[in-house]
Amino acid sequence: MAQTTQKKDTNKSVEKEESKNGNAVKFGSVNVSKKMVVILTTLAVIVLGFLGFKYLYQNPKEEKAQTMLTQNLELLNANRMQQLEQILTQVAQAEAMLESEMLKGDSANLSLKDTLNNRVEAFKAARQEIYNKALKGDGKLPGLLKIADEGMTAAANIAKAEAGICYYKLGNYKEAIKYLESFTPQGDKGLSPQYVAALANCYAADGQIDKAIETFKEAAKEADNDATSPDYLMEAALLLENQNKKEEALKIYEQIKAEYPRSQIVQPQSVGGAYVSQIDKYIERVSK
Repeated sequence: MAQTTQKKDTNKSVEKEESKNGNAVKFGSVNVSKKMVVILTTLAVIVLGFLGFKYLYQNPKEEKAQTMLTQNLELLNANRMQQLEQILTQVAQAEAMLESEMLKGDSANLSLKDTLNNRVEAFKAARQEIYNKALKGDGKLPGLLKIADEGMTAAANIAKAEAGICYYKLGNYKEAIKYLESFTPQGDKGLSPQYVAALANCYAADGQIDKAIETFKEAAKEADNDATSPDYLMEAALLLENQNKKEEALKIYEQIKAEYPRSQIVQPQSVGGAYVSQIDKYIERVSK
């Protein structure tokens, strides 16, 4: 009992000393040290700041960016792509007609050549118009470049990748690489690997073959499935073959066979009554 009384007296003495030295703040009957008050206040400011940023700034900004992205994709809708396909069909028809006439010995058919050239130019102009509008907008709908500037939003991240693909379609590989490199994969197994593979294609088109190979491997790792990973690895292996690096290509073909046994390229297919795995053909080709 005496010890308890002594302990209480000691606590009171400490409280009086803290109050006297200005190191404590009294809340009702409770004394709290100023250090603790500062810590709690700081935590409160951080939490409130985070909640304010998220709900008053980030979420509205994300919603706005998503709306803009949805609107922009209307510029790349099926009808516009169909327009390009129709022109390409016309180009193919003109090429076939010209080839047929040349086989007959009429190499001076200027009318057919002009038709072919006109259709090729029409295709290029239509393609450029479609992808430029997607990038810069059409005066009513925002462009991908504007959406890409919408800060730390998922829509801005996707817009960067889509802008890169548009530049790739226009043959501007440097800009395509810049935007696709700024895309951050989100850990999904579908869209992100496709954008990584698109970056690999840009590297290849720009002559950066080693980077293309490594990026295709990265896309395969991001996808991590039997459907698309083998395709990305095949692209890497074929590039290695073109560099006459058969041993490295062989390792990738064997990797595909070992890690993705259920993929279409590994599953045996019926050919002339026999079952043959396509991957074995590639393995045999680089093993010679």
